[in-house]
Amino acid sequence: GKDPQRAVEGRFVSPEQVAHEDSIYESLEIPGGIGAAVSEQDGEAVLVQVMPGYPADEAGLRPGERIVSVDGTATEELPGGVIPAIIGEAGTQLELTVRSLDGQERDVTLTRETVDLSDTVVEATTIEGTRIGLLELASFESPEIPGRVRNSLEELAKDGALEGLIVDLRIVQSGYADVALGVLALFLDGGSAGSGVGRDEVFAFEIPAGETVPELTAVPVVVLTGPHTLSTGEGFAAIMQHYGRAQIAGLPTRGNTEIVFPYALSDGSMLLLADGVYQLPDGTMFEGRGVQPDLVVEGDPWQVDVADDSQIQAAIEALRSD
Repeated sequence: GKDPQRAVEGRFVSPEQVAHEDSIYESLEIPGGIGAAVSEQDGEAVLVQVMPGYPADEAGLRPGERIVSVDGTATEELPGGVIPAIIGEAGTQLELTVRSLDGQERDVTLTRETVDLSDTVVEATTIEGTRIGLLELASFESPEIPGRVRNSLEELAKDGALEGLIVDLRIVQSGYADVALGVLALFLDGGSAGSGVGRDEVFAFEIPAGETVPELTAVPVVVLTGPHTLSTGEGFAAIMQHYGRAQIAGLPTRGNTEIVFPYALSDGSMLLLADGVYQLPDGTMFEGRGVQPDLVVEGDPWQVDVADDSQIQAAIEALRSD
């Protein structure tokens, strides 16, 4: 079963959305989506990822643009948020009003289709002209992810020692504690990953031992964060920083660290109830404050070209100065 989930807040989830989330957890597949990741904050819905070849990409949507409305309903008035409104049955249509980066709005009609997340949830490359690896994560929402990360890291290291690794968490918004712990175990050999503090109990998070990737033992790491990094992504970054395993670069995270437990209802829906707040092993909490970078660098997570990405470039410089 799934371990506790860190999410933005307690919420009601429809049977359709439950099926959607279960599908991602079990198979990294969305039965009916548009191939885009959305970050909701301050009443806005920002496209933070557009997957090549899917409806959002084919309709010309681009990261950084805002979704203003879905099927004529303004974003801030959607009862369950933007994502449940976008998800539906494959083959059905929806209409989005989108605000581009220059402020212009346009209407876009898309047809939902089955979306395979497996090729984009974990991406790893070696930055051109360097021996620095770039590991980009989109979520911690499936137990397949730690294995995919391990395989990617081993692939990066097979041609010789890396001089550094950049872990990009700038669009990681949610996920399950067991998945994040599985990825942390690739970098840290066991130990406490902090705890959740509820009204009546404290529940501990432990990093599995004996799972580290040997090729990375002496490789310095920089983790990229920003305002679209929240919940489990924040916890991962904070633990890497807490143990001195990584520097944090970019911008502060959002400080959404509630720990949410699922309560299944008889009609197939679910109530996700925030029943605790996350704290580091030393008792530090960053709810409402966020993870603070060691190196503050302005920038956006949706730059296509690494050479134009100020935060990645700052991470490269930090790794080379170690």
